[in-house]
Amino acid sequence: MDEREISERIQYFGNIAAKYGYSTVPASVVYQAFERIARLERKGFTPIKTGLYGRVINEDIVHLIKLQPLKGRDYTVWWGVSLSFIPYKWDTRLRWRRTFKSSRFALFETPFDYFSLGTANWREREKFVANTLHGEEYFKKTLEELWRRLEGEIDSWFGSTESLSGVLEKAREQVERKWIGPSHHPNPLMVYAFTLARLGYIEEAHIAIEKYFQLGFETSKAQENLMKALEKISGG
Repeated sequence: MDEREISERIQYFGNIAAKYGYSTVPASVVYQAFERIARLERKGFTPIKTGLYGRVINEDIVHLIKLQPLKGRDYTVWWGVSLSFIPYKWDTRLRWRRTFKSSRFALFETPFDYFSLGTANWREREKFVANTLHGEEYFKKTLEELWRRLEGEIDSWFGSTESLSGVLEKAREQVERKWIGPSHHPNPLMVYAFTLARLGYIEEAHIAIEKYFQLGFETSKAQENLMKALEKISGG
């Protein structure tokens, strides 16, 4: 960041502080405000845990929305799917998430990745966070703006992931994405391989999982466990 950008940021946040002051918003208010603004219950979502909301699509897919805390007392929104056929632990033994309450992201998006904001101007990134350092009024204002920018995109993404073929396409998109920072966990290529297997494309699934292993993220034991899981879920 050059001196001009630093000066702009100081002035920008100074103006916010002059108007709204400094007052940290309690976490309880943060989540209550999000539920009131997003009105997720109208879309069929129910709470899983604080800040995480889910909607069951079928035995394989749960749609998830999360109000995600960031550094600096900011929040943003993540969205994605929990997939019952993908293990969440595999380093020493296989563990699965097969209940609604255990649902967690298998494939997901953040605004910064989805809109390729990794190298964007800091003002563009600020559009996708809600800040809690300047009192409730400013937090709710930025949260409302954040949700207004994201809601349509999230609804469209969910509309495309109500089937395994739709999930496969989203996983493929992430596999081919040019990531500015690190890719997500689980790695999209692993998700792609397992979704292929769940759809019955066994040969393609094996090719994909071998490509994933070549990335060097997994130990030999983890690879063995993932292969067992792949064979297990491919039979339905």
